[in-house]
Order: sequence, then C-alpha cells, then structure tokens
Amino acid sequence: MNRAVAVVTVVVLAGCSSVVGPAGTPTSTLTPAEVPDDDGAGPGGALAPGVTVDGVRDAATLADAHREALAATSHRFVRVRTISGPNATLNRVERNATVAANRSAYLFTKVETSSQAWPAADSYARIDIWYDGALVRNRFVDAAGLARHWGTNRSRDGGPVASPAGGDRAATVLSAVDVRVGNAGNGTYRLVATDLRDVEALRAPPLVDDPRNVSLTATVSARGVVRAYDLGYEASYLGRTVTVRERHRVTPLDGAAVPAPDWLAEANASMSRGGV
Repeated sequence: MNRAVAVVTVVVLAGCSSVVGPAGTPTSTLTPAEVPDDDGAGPGGALAPGVTVDGVRDAATLADAHREALAATSHRFVRVRTISGPNATLNRVERNATVAANRSAYLFTKVETSSQAWPAADSYARIDIWYDGALVRNRFVDAAGLARHWGTNRSRDGGPVASPAGGDRAATVLSAVDVRVGNAGNGTYRLVATDLRDVEALRAPPLVDDPRNVSLTATVSARGVVRAYDLGYEASYLGRTVTVRERHRVTPLDGAAVPAPDWLAEANASMSRGGV
C-alpha cells in the first residue's frame, strides 16, 4: 500500500481490519422509514439532546442522539466543504453516504479536489467504502486515475465508519457558535448564529486560521437529528482572505437499496489475488 492509501486508511478507516477473503454477497435492502420527530422539551428543559435555548451545550450528547435517532431509518447523507479565494475554488471536499436501517449496509464516498494554489492536498483523491454485513470493500483513486482496492470479510458490526451520517462533525460545528434557537414547527428547531464561541470546535481546515464573520443556519429535530446546516466564514490563508463554506444534509430514503458499486468485482478480484 503506498503512502496516499495509508494516509486515507488512517483518516477514514480507523479500526478497519486487515485484508483477506473471496468475493462479496448481494447488498442489503433499505427499510423505508421517516426520520423520527418528537414534540416538546426533554428532561431539564432541553429542546433536544444537548441543545437548550442557549444553543448546543453538549456536542457529545447531540452526536450520540443523532446516531441513535437515525439507527432504525434508511437515509442519505451529504456534506460539502469548499475553500474559495478571490478568483477560484482552492479546495473542495464532499462526503456522501447511502445508509440502510440499523447501519446494516452503506456506501460511503469522500472526494477531494484541489487547485495548484492549495498545496495541502493532491489535485484529486477519492475513497469509496462499501459495507454489507461483515464485508468491507474499499477503493482509492488518485490524481492519475490509478485505483487500488482492499477490504475484509470480518468487519465489526456497523463497519469501519463510526458515523456515516456525519453526526460527530455536525454536533461540534453547532457547538462552536452562539446560536439563537427558534421553533420551526413539525418537531424541529431552527438555529441561527453569527458569533463564534469556540475556535477549536469549529475545526478549520489545515493552513487556514483566524476564522471570522461566521454565519450558520441549522435545523435540528427534537430527537437530535441534525437534518441540515449551512456554515460560512472568512479566514486567512497564506496572508490572503478566503471563504470557507460547509453544507450538511440528512434526508430519509423510501424504498431504495444500498447500491453495489460498479468497482465491487474488481475489489473482490484484487483480494483473491492477495493484492491491494
């Protein structure tokens, strides 16, 4: 495994087992389900787990609630972060996942593209993770279009991605700002913020510092599902002002199936040869 694959594996696949095994099996079917909603405040006057009228005060509790509330549902997750200079996009990272109920299967993808003015990453890198039961298959594609595959037939329950619906990141983002909370109806709350409270929780991209002029709008259900947020702020990069934007969405799915990726056969063949 080359350095690029090793780095991606550490960042995205922490906890994944080693490679071994034959061909895969059919994909699981998604269970149609609504993303759950509950009206009313919780214990201690909380609007949602970890959320009060003063905003997100316990990011870990909100992240746990996000995962638990989605556990019995099938859903789609998308998060896109861009860093833009005066004339062009310097860096773009998209994460998306299609997740079956009880996280019994999912297809997770991360794609990063960068301009020459952004030396923190290669011009293109893509990681795909397909999980179904105990099976995990992975693909990494580099800027030259070279694909490498690896996987395991004995993954832990839930697979290698701890939060394929982005709950951990969503909760920390919401805890990083001072928000005003309003009732959006339908068992949801709308969060609006223009002030940064915790720079560390914001987790600005590498090489970016001095975040400022922050704005955020978000929608959180009473059960703790972070359905959406739009985050934007200015920051400094090599002495220049850049704009960072991040968009997160979680939506229920109805009657879809976790797709078997078109590269699955190649990944199985690579494993049978003992390669990566």
